[in-house]
Amino acid sequence: MGGKSAKREARAAAAASREEAQNFRNQTASLQKRTELASAKAQRSLMRSLRARGSGFFESDFLGGRSDPLGGGGST
Repeated sequence: MGGKSAKREARAAAAASREEAQNFRNQTASLQKRTELASAKAQRSLMRSLRARGSGFFESDFLGGRSDPLGGGGST
């Protein structure tokens, strides 16, 4: 009689473990995305400051929302 209860508990523990693992994967993916976005933002800021010291500003500095981390691509 105790076997059914143990199996039920084992299934519940396995389900909880799978749920926790999925939660961890989701949090990891979210953290990686935020890290990538922060890195790209820092890189754009650095490139803007370096260009500003040299020869002024570029039109691409104000395009915003671009996926190109260097903000390049010229004017269109």
